[in-house]
Amino acid sequence: MGTSSALAAGVGYTAQPWAGCEGGFNAGSSDASGRTYVPCGTSSVVGVYDASGALVDQIDLGVFATDVAPTRDGSAVYVANYGRPFRMERQSDGTWRKGAWSPAAYQLGGQQYAAGGLSVATDAAGNVYLADGAWAPNQTNTVVKYGPDGRVL
Repeated sequence: MGTSSALAAGVGYTAQPWAGCEGGFNAGSSDASGRTYVPCGTSSVVGVYDASGALVDQIDLGVFATDVAPTRDGSAVYVANYGRPFRMERQSDGTWRKGAWSPAAYQLGGQQYAAGGLSVATDAAGNVYLADGAWAPNQTNTVVKYGPDGRVL
């Protein structure tokens, strides 16, 4: 039986929510150690899960996040939301604090746009990708690549 028919028959996959995480609409992203960072939506936190799916940390954002992406080493997490994207940084005592990272405005079609995005991703070089998405009104439908310092690349 092919994948489509198995899914149509209700066989195969089941969706399970992340324990302690409610209302988010993105699955999250993982760091190099296998920890997965999930925006928990209505609770305004990021749940951090180990490879077995156990909740090992929570990052209090104070705002709703639409997506999050950790740095490769897990020392920082980039946050996309309905406002200006920002970075949370792990402190030496294990707590998290909002960092100074500020993505620059970008040019498109002769106009300047403030940094924004509802989705975020990182790569192994430390670059950050912000996408505003075609599902949001009044957006440029772009993906903008930023360096770790916030410069548009």
